[in-house]
Amino acid sequence: MNPDAAAEIIAGTAASNPEAAAEIVQEMMSANPEAAVEMAADIAEANPAAAALATEAIIESNPELAVEATAAMAEVAPAAAGAAAEVMAELAPDQAGEAAMAMQEAAPEAAAAIAGGVAQGNPEVAAEVANEMAAADPEAAADIATGVAVAAQANANAAVAEVQAEAQAQIAEVQADLADTVAEAQANLNSDDPNIVANAQEALQDAQAQIADAQAAAQEVIAEAQGAASEVAQELAGDIAGAMMEANPEAVADIAEQVAESAPGAAGGVMDAVAEVAPNKL
Repeated sequence: MNPDAAAEIIAGTAASNPEAAAEIVQEMMSANPEAAVEMAADIAEANPAAAALATEAIIESNPELAVEATAAMAEVAPAAAGAAAEVMAELAPDQAGEAAMAMQEAAPEAAAAIAGGVAQGNPEVAAEVANEMAAADPEAAADIATGVAVAAQANANAAVAEVQAEAQAQIAEVQADLADTVAEAQANLNSDDPNIVANAQEALQDAQAQIADAQAAAQEVIAEAQGAASEVAQELAGDIAGAMMEANPEAVADIAEQVAESAPGAAGGVMDAVAEVAPNKL
């Protein structure tokens, strides 16, 4: 099959059945390593959204080609760089920095997406990678800091959403456990026996109290999660922004402005960094 045609088919399959597409890509890359880099680039060019599965496939089949492949993808499809960087940071953190640098060189305009992708994939390596990227291109410091801040905020939102889903599931479980009791009590409200009606009313009040307690507990857990996630996001964004400011003091204002506009949830940490690194800019 023509490589370009194969890439287009895989890119199309990725939208409807990503697991099948990933399996196909891994098999093809394993069978023909020499074409793996070109195949990854062709897939990303045909469908940038498929970059993640192409990156995962080459890490699994030919890890030694992963850096070259991600750079090739970024060159032909800069929009794919963020997803590729995220997968590299998650599955191959030791290569994340090298891959980010290669992608940045191939697609400088994607610096924010690359730095953000690394931060989303593996926050633990985000600072090191961002510093390497800024050292290679100081003028990209604001974009890099903004990309990390946006990713930090996205990570925080995802963490809170997960807690919210768990809390809602717990409330639903309490409601389900009480469903028969509530149904029976509601039916008994129509009884001619005042004792039965009184007992039904008491049962409903008790059920409502249990549900209210579950909802209050859920809100407390969610609030704690929101606070913790916000703190983590602001700390990561602030650390990166501070490093970017130290590397390029002229970018302080741009960093603060871009982060405030693009990631207001992480802006507090960045302003703390400004106060520490360049208080005269406040």
